Amino acid sequence: MVLICSNSYQKKVSGKKGEMMFNVHKIFVYFFSISFIHTMLYAWGPTELNNGPEKRQATNFYGVLMTYQGTEPVSVDGITINKRIRQIPVYERPVDLPEAEKKVVTQAPQQEEEQTHVEISLTKDPTEELALIYLDLKDVRQIRVDDHHRIWVYAKKKEYSKQKYIEIIVTLKNGTQTAYLIDKKTIIHCDRQNGPEEIVPIQALKTLDIKGYCMRDETGKCPVGSIVNGNNNEKKVPRKKRTNS
Repeated sequence: MVLICSNSYQKKVSGKKGEMMFNVHKIFVYFFSISFIHTMLYAWGPTELNNGPEKRQATNFYGVLMTYQGTEPVSVDGITINKRIRQIPVYERPVDLPEAEKKVVTQAPQQEEEQTHVEISLTKDPTEELALIYLDLKDVRQIRVDDHHRIWVYAKKKEYSKQKYIEIIVTLKNGTQTAYLIDKKTIIHCDRQNGPEEIVPIQALKTLDIKGYCMRDETGKCPVGSIVNGNNNEKKVPRKKRTNS
């Protein structure tokens, strides 16, 4: 957009007052033009982060995936959890299990049969009162969900929306096995070997075995010699961020 101030406008103003008004007009036009250009650049500028081709993780984790909907294990690579391969947040599972479990029946529009799950009410807010642990996939041997119909829930008040979690069992390379709670909205992304991408909600997961990882080259492939076996028995445990007594 181009704004032009004609000479006829200058002739119509006279004296100091007219000159001041003309200068104010020029300043207004200048700032309006800058604002307009900035807005257009913002609206039509590059958006590689949202619309461009997604960049794969340089570290390629591979393994075997089994879901509750599947009939057999699937070999996968490019494994990430919520697009992460490290610093994956999980919460400690309370040692004292609640006595009451509430059965909830839900039915999705396209489901012929009712889906029943069990809700376990948490007395503590996981985000504030339970220890937060970060997992790195290079330390993990297996993640499994033993009962995907059990949902752990917390709400400060009845009218508040519920925070929902799934219990996962994590086995580290050193053999340590621990139960954690993870956000129910967690998604596992991976690629079938020589096949399409798999997008698996954590509630649908049965087992995920991490077999190893490799470093991709510029073509996105793993060169010979870059593969690291997943069973090297590293003795590293997840880091705890916070513990409240």
